[in-house]
Amino acid sequence: MGLRAALCILVAVVGGVLAGCGDDKPSGRTGPEAQSVAVPARGTDRPAASAAGGACQILDFDAVAQFVGVTFEVAAAAQKDTTATCVLQRGGGSGYPDLTLTVTPTTAPASAFKTTAAPPGAGEVAALGQAAYQLVRPAAGTDPAGPGPAVEIGWLSKKGQLMVVRYRLPADKPQTDAEALAPQVVELAKYLEPA
Repeated sequence: MGLRAALCILVAVVGGVLAGCGDDKPSGRTGPEAQSVAVPARGTDRPAASAAGGACQILDFDAVAQFVGVTFEVAAAAQKDTTATCVLQRGGGSGYPDLTLTVTPTTAPASAFKTTAAPPGAGEVAALGQAAYQLVRPAAGTDPAGPGPAVEIGWLSKKGQLMVVRYRLPADKPQTDAEALAPQVVELAKYLEPA
């Protein structure tokens, strides 16, 4: 499945779940300038992820590589209703790993986020937005070319945005690899939190 098809499916699934949480438009670039994490300078051999627009404006290829240890080269953005989505992939047509960020404005309070947004089995994440969860998901199926296990971090930002970052590994990776990556994906989420 190509990046565009995967993005359309993701936006339909995530957008259907998240749309309607609020009426505001997603804000522009957020957070990274105010964080204390050192980010390497971007090379000149490829465009920045932000060039794709939308939620990709929040992401930086080099910062993501610093946190998760994978260099992505392709970024694609989409918008469905008030939900902005960005998908990062490596070049050369390899589907996984990939990283997805969704941002939806909301007026929901932290108490509602804790009771309705966190999936079953999710654990809490401290010091991220108003409320946050983390979940390691098993591989989506048995297709060796499909997605493997995934780390998902969702949070209600201090600026009233429902944000979800999901990092999916290749299908041949065990769930223990995703579990080991969870702390790094949490740190990436903290980096992305709007100031």
